[in-house]
Amino acid sequence: MEEKNILMLANNYARIHDLVRLAKGISTRGPKFNFIFVLPLILFNYKEYIENENFQVILLDKDLSENKVQRVSIKNKIISYGFLFKMLTSIRDTSLGEIASYLRYKIIFKRIYERSKEILNVLSPISIFTTGDRESIRGTAFLKAAKDKKIAIIIPYLTVSGADAPAFLRRERKIYRLSFLSPIITKYVFNKFTDQVYNSKWGDMIFYRPSEILTLNRFNALSENPWFMGLGLSDIVIVDNKYTYQNYRKFGIPENKLRIYGDLSFDDLYNSYLNKDKIKQNIINEYLLDPEKKIVIIALPQFAEHNIMSWDLHWKEINFILSEVSKVFNNILISLHPKMEREEYMFLENKYSCKILQERLYRVLPIADMFISVNSSTIGWAVLCGIKTATFEFYDLPIVFEGLSSIKRIYEKDEIEHKIKEYLEQEVDFSADWNILSKNEVFDGKVIDRNFKLLKNLCLG
Repeated sequence: MEEKNILMLANNYARIHDLVRLAKGISTRGPKFNFIFVLPLILFNYKEYIENENFQVILLDKDLSENKVQRVSIKNKIISYGFLFKMLTSIRDTSLGEIASYLRYKIIFKRIYERSKEILNVLSPISIFTTGDRESIRGTAFLKAAKDKKIAIIIPYLTVSGADAPAFLRRERKIYRLSFLSPIITKYVFNKFTDQVYNSKWGDMIFYRPSEILTLNRFNALSENPWFMGLGLSDIVIVDNKYTYQNYRKFGIPENKLRIYGDLSFDDLYNSYLNKDKIKQNIINEYLLDPEKKIVIIALPQFAEHNIMSWDLHWKEINFILSEVSKVFNNILISLHPKMEREEYMFLENKYSCKILQERLYRVLPIADMFISVNSSTIGWAVLCGIKTATFEFYDLPIVFEGLSSIKRIYEKDEIEHKIKEYLEQEVDFSADWNILSKNEVFDGKVIDRNFKLLKNLCLG
């Protein structure tokens, strides 16, 4: 088969490493596909990393050299201290500011759309992988150009997706909320684009800013309902299991779009699961754990990193969680999200006699006797591995994997020690949850193989 080009729209910095991992994994199945990464200017700093992984990078913003990027950066720093920046800040989240943004976004969309057509005409890709179909203006302009050329747009499964998490992050922003204090342009959008409104438990909200909705609608690129992945400019939406599949169907994603292939991390997690005894011994030796004691792994929440709490409150809650868990466990391993700077958390090791993992969670998780989280998508990983999993539900965050029965959900802070000890002594039957999570179908080390086969089929058809 002649080598075919596959484009990777890397429009989300948090998922760039996952897209690289997907491209590398598929590439090992044979030299049949040439992966090329497409980056917006804002992610220029990742260009060197991707190129070091032996993948070509193309910038969405035409003819931007590194020197020009540096000049733009310097210009932005000058503006940030000047009158213009203060003026723009003062009208942000106002009707005037949104009208100005709309006029600017229209220009950007047209420019990126034309640039995208040039890229697609030269490279003639058979498909495009993207992190989602509810992208920024630049990302959506690229996808619109691909859609118009009838190029298959694929959303690989990289993390849990839903409406409540983005709604939670928008709950205090008047530009997204319908209230007496909302700008007139927000009220106009709520009235005209009723299908864009999500009735969350924090109130009625829109996903995009009004200026973005008006721009995307102007170019016929607005998702039917951006609160849910798969209702925008996508052709194939990959999900991790039946649980996610059923949720997506409930949200209205068409059945013919969905494929149950598994989470991209499942292959590595499965390999760790098969070799957990050897890995456990290595981790005990590396982190000087007590081999006679049970091991708990905690996925610390990113309260401050996700602007859920101030840093002061964040550290208060982090200290509270570790102080409670350390009453039960001697062997405590901490897993940090990629957004969390490891150096900032190192002091916890001395304070609570815990260890911060250097390894990615999927390399270590199967050795745990218990996994503790707040609302991470990795909760499903632990259940697949048959690990007792406890979640803290007293932070008013969206509940994930609500339909799983094996999870111990703790709703009161003063119950942590008692509930964890009680749970450790219980026998847990995972069979029902394994069926919901499609364990037999997706936890087999063949997630990359299924993605590879998808691309082969697209070539044939």
